[in-house]
Amino acid sequence: MAEVTLTPDYVWSQRSRTETSWTNAVTGADTVFSAIPNFHTQTDRATHDGGTAFTCDRSYLNFSLSVLPSYHTITAVDLVLHGISDGVVDDDSEFLERKIVKATEPDLTTGAASPATWPERDESITHGDYVTWNTDADNTFSFGTDLLNYVKVQHSSGLRCAFWLMNQLELEDDTYTPSGGANATSWAGYAHVGAESEKPRLVITYTVGSPQIQSKNIQIGSGQLNIKGGTLTIK
Repeated sequence: MAEVTLTPDYVWSQRSRTETSWTNAVTGADTVFSAIPNFHTQTDRATHDGGTAFTCDRSYLNFSLSVLPSYHTITAVDLVLHGISDGVVDDDSEFLERKIVKATEPDLTTGAASPATWPERDESITHGDYVTWNTDADNTFSFGTDLLNYVKVQHSSGLRCAFWLMNQLELEDDTYTPSGGANATSWAGYAHVGAESEKPRLVITYTVGSPQIQSKNIQIGSGQLNIKGGTLTIK
């Protein structure tokens, strides 16, 4: 087994705001703002602004898998995000329960659009069970079968993989609603001024493969054939 650690190509957050319902905030049904690349600190929010007004901030990450040749086989993936204490508020315990969710668009850069859009996610494909968010510590999301297979397919196809960090209030919006206060947590972005080890990272474990060498017939009419190393077998 071997291991490689990847840093994200793009990290940004995006806001949805509504005057109608929490579900409309989660689905981006009303007002959506262009994404903001927060290189140093990412902030996620699920806020009840009063009455039927709500704000939902969510975070997007994507990673290039090109450093890993296609003939290697991915066996395990962990996404690690380091929680920091800036502006942490958690009035609802469900807000601290987090999952990594497959993003349906792996090549978004800043997420900005005119008008701003609320990119899709596939909530049926997540890393697994909820992870309770920790501050001033690493939060490790070990990918179960579904999200692991997604990364494998992206790798074999030469494509990026991308994810949303989502909380239980968002994923179960038909059951839960922000109670009447604010919820906010922050985590280190890829230009974070803290330790290098606190930056977002995708840790991939893989088995080392060998490139396939195709057999070819070579006709030599004249000249010289120089072989610097290896074995030449003539059958």
